[in-house]
Amino acid sequence: MADLELNITTEEEIKITLSPKTRAGNPALIQEGTLLIESSGGDATIEMIEGVSDAFYLVSGTPGSTVFNISADADPGDGIQPIAAQVLLVVEAATAVTLGISASEPELK
Repeated sequence: MADLELNITTEEEIKITLSPKTRAGNPALIQEGTLLIESSGGDATIEMIEGVSDAFYLVSGTPGSTVFNISADADPGDGIQPIAAQVLLVVEAATAVTLGISASEPELK
């Protein structure tokens, strides 16, 4: 089961922010440059945010489900302590929300 399950439409994207915590719930760091995001299933994509290491966008593709496996190294030193999370992104087709009505210029009969 995914740590986070999200639903968006084919017209949307959603920002994901990482906030690692210690066992006591205090903020923790992940080692710079160790973030790895892999996807499987659908065709939703990842868009990194320039200059930001703890957030990224999941961008919709065609309708369907994409699983994103996110991992990093929680050991700030030379050791390796892997931590991971999983996001299930379900993309649904966008639907009309307004009817959109208009009229032409008057015409002679």
